[in-house]
Amino acid sequence: MKQASETSNTRISRLQGALPGVLDDLAVLAFDGPDAVPFAQAQLAADVATLPVAHWMWAALLSPQGRVLGFGPLLRPTDQRLLWIVPVSRRDALLAALQRFVLRRKVALSAAPFTLEGHAGGPPTPVPHASGALADRPDGWRLALGGVGGRWLDIASVPAGDAAPIDRSAAEAWRAFDVLDALPRIEDAAVDAFTAHALALQRVAAFSTGKGCYPGQEIVARTHFLGRNKRGPRVGWLPAGGALPAPGSRWLADDAAPGGETMAETVQAAMTPAGVALLLVAREDAPAQLRQGEAVARFDPLPGAGADAAKML
Repeated sequence: MKQASETSNTRISRLQGALPGVLDDLAVLAFDGPDAVPFAQAQLAADVATLPVAHWMWAALLSPQGRVLGFGPLLRPTDQRLLWIVPVSRRDALLAALQRFVLRRKVALSAAPFTLEGHAGGPPTPVPHASGALADRPDGWRLALGGVGGRWLDIASVPAGDAAPIDRSAAEAWRAFDVLDALPRIEDAAVDAFTAHALALQRVAAFSTGKGCYPGQEIVARTHFLGRNKRGPRVGWLPAGGALPAPGSRWLADDAAPGGETMAETVQAAMTPAGVALLLVAREDAPAQLRQGEAVARFDPLPGAGADAAKML
């Protein structure tokens, strides 16, 4: 156990050493106007109406079938403005999906030109923070995320040309911390593939079972109150040198024959100096050791991913 702990600490220290850095693979969607909060309350799964000014929370956008289309921190810097941080690869699609429901609402949706800079090295927490106050900065705000890397994020209204140079290692380190904290980047084949419960988004209160209707609310409530979720997230590692498993790729039990029953699917992966960090959604009866082709890795359940996490809702 001592050796495993040292290995884990070394991996985290290496990732922390790659930060701070500008995160150009994340983007900001802005909701502006007197109906910004009511609009977000009706579309996003989180209870946005409870978010005070100068605070942030996690929020998810679900399909009518309850599967996750988008996920990220939601900020309320002013009374009539919300900022939602999402993968840059999903920015335009999420903007278009939300735009269809504006109708007569007094809200303007846009891709906002902010610079995001990731930091690590603060006090670690077993589960990332579910919400918190925004700390003011001269050109924006700071939000503390916690998690295994003790991360925080600076959001600055700095034109892209004036931002710090892009360091790909910083963006990769941030992505790896997302994996280790089971904060899924919903991209590529992971879009519309997993329910909010299968991703254990209740760990960070990214959906509500107590507020009014929103897309996917019926599925969320049925799963939550009837206990029908049979899958959950697991985190693991592959040795350095291997390829990144693609989102949606299948994992089998280590002793299963090729073409055997799927035990888990990849949500996301990140390359690090210590190997490939992996986030899966696995069946509840999946063994700890899983295989994809010749690659074999051990995957462990997450703190707060089970029944205890329901207390956060």
